[in-house]
Amino acid sequence: MKRLAILLAVIFAVGWVAGPRPAHATACTAGCVKYIHGTASSGTTVSATVPTVTAGHSLRIWFCYPLSNTVSSLTNTVSAVQSGTTAVLGTHLASSGSESCNVGFVANATAGSNVATLTVSTSCTGGCDIWSEEWPDPTTGTMDGQNATYSTIGGTAGQTVPCGNITTTGSNDTIEAFLYQGQSVAPTYPSGYSSAYIYSTWIYLEYSTGNAANTYNPSFLSGTNAYNNYVVCAGFTQAANVGPPAGSRGMLGVGQ
Repeated sequence: MKRLAILLAVIFAVGWVAGPRPAHATACTAGCVKYIHGTASSGTTVSATVPTVTAGHSLRIWFCYPLSNTVSSLTNTVSAVQSGTTAVLGTHLASSGSESCNVGFVANATAGSNVATLTVSTSCTGGCDIWSEEWPDPTTGTMDGQNATYSTIGGTAGQTVPCGNITTTGSNDTIEAFLYQGQSVAPTYPSGYSSAYIYSTWIYLEYSTGNAANTYNPSFLSGTNAYNNYVVCAGFTQAANVGPPAGSRGMLGVGQ
């Protein structure tokens, strides 16, 4: 009886939540609205739920998975209506001997909780990770060019960690680049790019706005002993001819 009384007192003090807890997204530092991370080490699926998405916004979904797999699907389901949308996938992978990373895009999202689910062909043993971001892109936004590169470099700081060239066609694109840094060493962003957010000490997202149609190669600069680097980048179309938002920072281009 005494132990029961203690248990009831603890429940009363801390509160009782029945069933699974709701997802709690993290606000982006800049650029995107919010993001959430999901991870799995078994099975063949991993999910991330972005709550209270604004209707018409987009989702940019970055993900990594063991190299022994291929991607079976990347879908986005809105829990309120249970309708599924297949994400547009990047055509290039950042792949090492153990894992691969890529990006998916969902335009014109439905309001409510949006559940991004990655399904791989074999197993998430070794780790499947997904980061789903809400962006205030126009409803007609598209992924406009994509590339990805895995690079191994020496331990000296200041080495270029490239994504590879992407060629865009939009007149006012946002370009975003994802870095999975294998040694959890912070990079330097190129001039003109801002931090959307940092996840833990190993995932870094940079972006730039107001980019005209051209060829770009978003590149990080390494910190000391940053040996293993997975970079994925893509352009995303915005409303034409409105210019970069106030306070935006330029762009990094190739051949300009």
